[in-house]
Amino acid sequence: MIHIIASNSSRLEYVCRQIFNRWLGIDFLICKQDEIKADANDPVVNYTNSVVSNAINITPFGLMHKTGISDVNPTWEEGHLFPTPCGFGFDIFSAVFYLISRHEEYGSRDTDKHGRYKPENSTLFKQGLLQTPVVDKWVDELRLALNDKFNLSIPKHNPENLTTVDVDNVYAFRNKGIFRHILSSTKDLIKGNKASAAKRWKSVSHIEDDPFFNIEEVAQRLADENPNNAIFFHCGCYGKFDKKTIVPSLRYWKAKQRIDKQIVVGLHISYRAATNDTALKLEKWALEKCLGRSVTKCRFHYLKFALPYGYERLEAIGITDDYSMAYSNVAGYRAGTSRSFAFYNIEKEKECKLTVHPLIVMDKTLRSNMGLSVEKAYEYIDTLRKGCNDAGGDFTTLFHNENVADLDGWKEWGDRFFSRQ
Repeated sequence: MIHIIASNSSRLEYVCRQIFNRWLGIDFLICKQDEIKADANDPVVNYTNSVVSNAINITPFGLMHKTGISDVNPTWEEGHLFPTPCGFGFDIFSAVFYLISRHEEYGSRDTDKHGRYKPENSTLFKQGLLQTPVVDKWVDELRLALNDKFNLSIPKHNPENLTTVDVDNVYAFRNKGIFRHILSSTKDLIKGNKASAAKRWKSVSHIEDDPFFNIEEVAQRLADENPNNAIFFHCGCYGKFDKKTIVPSLRYWKAKQRIDKQIVVGLHISYRAATNDTALKLEKWALEKCLGRSVTKCRFHYLKFALPYGYERLEAIGITDDYSMAYSNVAGYRAGTSRSFAFYNIEKEKECKLTVHPLIVMDKTLRSNMGLSVEKAYEYIDTLRKGCNDAGGDFTTLFHNENVADLDGWKEWGDRFFSRQ
């Protein structure tokens, strides 16, 4: 039991639950100094402006006892947020809260064309720390300090490396409608891409299998690695940023049911449903109808969500776990951590039931945004993974089933996906 001498607040309770209960696996009690028995041997963290002997002293920055969105100057010193002149050296409670609550994203109007928060506006990006799991490092610093000062043996977290897959489009050619086939084939022929046109008609004629219908092969690979790996099915209708995946295909329906018995299955919320409640409820219902169970896990298509609105809507329909905490055009730690945490709604000053699972890097970011070759991309992934695991973090990657297929120049990526160790 860790005794924390402090003036209590909803924020402090929340961040202590994340640090001590969820991440370090130990109990804590927030109390006043005179409530600690003189003969008690429990370790003490002093979170006041005074100094307490035989305790780890952390000077408060002040964020833990504010309410709502306030003006905050995220000051840094040697890789630490909210440095203080004595004791532990920085206010770890305010620092962790500021990053995992995504305080800086609330009310941000400088968004990209999809309405998403821009990574270049974040304090981690500005400090050159977006690719560093700073929160995981800070928590491990606290773990080591507790072990050293109080002769404890709090173990370092055993990292878990997870692969997730988004099924944006289960068919490259089939179930698109005859007019779309004719139009697309004509475009291919005009561009001189006879091979693509031939592949399209062989697939439509069932001479060859559709290149994107590889979901069971992909799922088996994920299951062999780790049953906690996850796959997310897009169940929305056709649109500019959505591909039609609700198709009259018994084969697809049965495949999803089989996959659900192997790995974690969730909903890939469509671009339209990100801001449309009716569409969101319909998509969740459609996947639940197929699986015959309640769907509680999700990821937003295009990672299109805004806080707190996006997460409030998930809670309202019974979603308990979201895997969207990342940036689409740059790899790294959007919330400063790789480990899961509870969402805190700053507008309501309330810890919510929704658990956030950070995503670190995805395939399209590496190829489309960073311009990396497949070899350089996997070297980059390995470097990120090592840094994450060294800090005691869980490393999560994202691939798309269509990018594992032999189409549109992704063949090498697919080959590497199925051969990686």
